[in-house]
Amino acid sequence: MTTEFKLQPCDILLFKVEGEGVLPWLEREFVGGYSHVSMYLGPAFGDYFEIESNLRGASLVSLSSEKGRLVKVMRPTITAAQKEMVISNAIKLTSTERAFYDYPVIVMSCVPRVLKMKLPWLPIPVSYCRDIWVICSEVIAECYWRAYIIILPKDVVPLPVDFLTSSILVEVFEGKVYEDIFPGEMH
Repeated sequence: MTTEFKLQPCDILLFKVEGEGVLPWLEREFVGGYSHVSMYLGPAFGDYFEIESNLRGASLVSLSSEKGRLVKVMRPTITAAQKEMVISNAIKLTSTERAFYDYPVIVMSCVPRVLKMKLPWLPIPVSYCRDIWVICSEVIAECYWRAYIIILPKDVVPLPVDFLTSSILVEVFEGKVYEDIFPGEMH
């Protein structure tokens, strides 16, 4: 008898880099092999929803948009009350009209941080200043930070791969979205 894996609210979904070519190679080599991160919120209106930051900024989207993608699921070791606070903050963040996608932080913080990680001897200044604009890893960390849960350090721009090192997250699953997580319930 096999046990089906089921997502739980506040699970962190780390999406593996897929494909060939220069950009996927760079993401695998320099950014730890994960191109995107989102957080599962739960079922509603006959669908499953996640929070992410995409080209529109902080958004609630259907998990079906990730169908077939390779994912690693990390589960937080927090209380039910803390999960409610995280989800409440996620909804508030996506309701903020100014929570746009943070293109400047990629150039000013992410690229220098990745270069410094790979080439530590280079004199590259690495700085980070939180604001209302968010990339995918920032929106997830921000939901936790606003609930007073330190999922990642606040002084450095978070990258998707950083969630693997969080002391409050435990790896619980690796597979494909929908095909493995919700077998027989594909939308």
